[in-house]
Amino acid sequence: MTDEQTFQEPMILCEVRLENPQDVLKEISDLFCESTEAVTRLRERLERLTEQAASRFASEERSGRYEEVLCQAPWLTARAQELQQQHSDLVEALHRMRSLCESDDSPAAWWQRVQQEFEDFADLLKEHEAAENNLLSEMHPEPEWGRD
Repeated sequence: MTDEQTFQEPMILCEVRLENPQDVLKEISDLFCESTEAVTRLRERLERLTEQAASRFASEERSGRYEEVLCQAPWLTARAQELQQQHSDLVEALHRMRSLCESDDSPAAWWQRVQQEFEDFADLLKEHEAAENNLLSEMHPEPEWGRD
């Protein structure tokens, strides 16, 4: 594959921002219609995303959010532990994608696999964020002002 050749599949890239994790999925961009320079950019973005996700998840765990759930709502313990485990699963998925990108194979050999793994990662991240919000809502339900 030469530098002049382009990839024909859409690629999704994003980054985790500490201030709003949902921005990850808003910053998806197309790279597959670009030249093979996109491979280098893909590697760099995945590396940055991995570092940011690991930092964010570590910060969440240090915040005491999960310990608060265990103390105030022990019936939610299993779900809280599952969400904590997902942190390492999500970071592990990013490490796998980075490893694929470092493969000695040509980009054409791993490009589609990374794309699929990234789509799976993005779906899991959305589900994870929603589950965290649901957990916190169950722990601190809002008052039902409208009920008679």
